Amino acid sequence: QRKNVPLILATYLLRKASRDLTIIMMKTTFAILGIISTAIAFVHPSTVSTLHKKSDFRIQMTARKAGQEQHQPLVLPGGFAQDHELAHVRETVQNLERAFSEALGAGDSESALAISKELTGYQHRDPLAYYNSLCRQEKIAHQTADDQAELTLLDQKRIVKHFLPGYRLGGLWVCRSGPLQGQIIEVSYENDVLIATRIYTKEIVPTNTVIFRAIVSPDHPQPKPIEVADVEDPRLAKLECFEGEGGLMSTQAKEDEFLPGRLVIVGDLFAFAIIPLEVQIFFRRCPAETVERIEYLEKCRRSLGSSFAL
Repeated sequence: QRKNVPLILATYLLRKASRDLTIIMMKTTFAILGIISTAIAFVHPSTVSTLHKKSDFRIQMTARKAGQEQHQPLVLPGGFAQDHELAHVRETVQNLERAFSEALGAGDSESALAISKELTGYQHRDPLAYYNSLCRQEKIAHQTADDQAELTLLDQKRIVKHFLPGYRLGGLWVCRSGPLQGQIIEVSYENDVLIATRIYTKEIVPTNTVIFRAIVSPDHPQPKPIEVADVEDPRLAKLECFEGEGGLMSTQAKEDEFLPGRLVIVGDLFAFAIIPLEVQIFFRRCPAETVERIEYLEKCRRSLGSSFAL
């Protein structure tokens, strides 16, 4: 029973939020992979403009921060936080941003500079914060016609974004609920689109049916994260959502049968919700032994195919 606790909790959390989401989505006309809601944004300390502080001090801090960004090296991939650590890093960033704003409001430049330095270190551990930093630098390079810097920053963005949670779901997953319960899907990517494909039927017959897809690009406006109170796992306090479409209720889904949906990352699981039908289907990673068996099955199938071809 203890093994089912995360799944039960995740199901409760997503169902709790889906009613409000359904009301919103049913009032809109869905365009395939269209734009909805607002982007998940990172509020950079230098953008704080509502605080009552001396204008010259604000200009100095903004210039200092911009200079740091223009000369910062690309963080090595191993330096990015993931899973539980990423949730802790983002919580720390929020606390430091609050302290930074308070120091600015009080005119305490010494404390503000110290907090800013610590804040920058934590931001470099968050791939989304770092990606947004690169976007700001790219915008400056474009405005100043610095073509070489702009190309370099574009390359860095391509590297960094693949360490975002939405890009780390590739591989084999098993369905835990709904019409596909117990069946295996493969998650792959085409540029910034996550594609889930059912690879076997219930009779273990190979198939190649796309059952849902979602845009995971940080540049695409996404639904607001689902915020959940009173949870011990920090990853469940704010669930990232991605706009998509799916045909999960049909065993032979066609593209014109797809309905508006939403991909939600729930800790070690992820779910796909079909909004109009109020259906949520959860997936978990296939165990290593299952992956090995599938690979062996595919090897045997290819071997048989080659034999018959001869």
